[in-house]
Amino acid sequence: MGRARAVTLLLAVLCAHLSIAIGWLWLDDGLPDGDELGVLGAVELFWGQTHADGAGSALWSSYTQDFGEYPALAYAVTGIAAAWAGVTDLDGDGPALVGLGWGLLALLGTAWLGVEGGLRSAHARPLLAGSLSAAVLAASPLWAGMQRHLLLENGLCAFVALTAACLLAAARTERWAFSVLAGLAATAALLSKQTAALSLLAVGLVLGAAALRERRPVGILRLLVAAAVAAAVAG
Repeated sequence: MGRARAVTLLLAVLCAHLSIAIGWLWLDDGLPDGDELGVLGAVELFWGQTHADGAGSALWSSYTQDFGEYPALAYAVTGIAAAWAGVTDLDGDGPALVGLGWGLLALLGTAWLGVEGGLRSAHARPLLAGSLSAAVLAASPLWAGMQRHLLLENGLCAFVALTAACLLAAARTERWAFSVLAGLAATAALLSKQTAALSLLAVGLVLGAAALRERRPVGILRLLVAAAVAAAVAG
């Protein structure tokens, strides 16, 4: 019963977040600001490329071509998803509704992070810890408000949460595959916006300090593997 309640709580958090965000978009008649219009223009570029050349071509070009000040992964993924979702009116709520997927990914990543943290404690209920972690994020006014807008930071937040969860999973299971996955998630965060480096550095310092305190040199090595993957792919 405890597991069922925890899963129900997580589903309730996801549904409540989506319902509030969709309701807000439906009621909002204001014009998007300059930052959001810039993101919308880039999303439209990849939306069109997906229709013309396919999703693979659009995603590959986001990695190999220069699209300006910021990396293009978040633009590309949103544009591809909008094309797949059948969005035709890019001046309407369609792109923003597709962008809500970043919030779901961040909530799920945070829930996984909470589960991993709960598994490290003998007194915690991991699934409940994960559901409550997602609830805390969903209740954050700044984060919740940003999810209603088409902004790069939404993808960045989701990938940083997944990076942290993968690193905790690597420490718990001692599987190097999770270190590689953490590096790929960190790569995705960096390719969404360069300022992800600040959040990733904080995550690395906290987990590195814990490994040193617990005298686990292999924990430092796992962090270095993840950093090496991110440096090789995103660099």
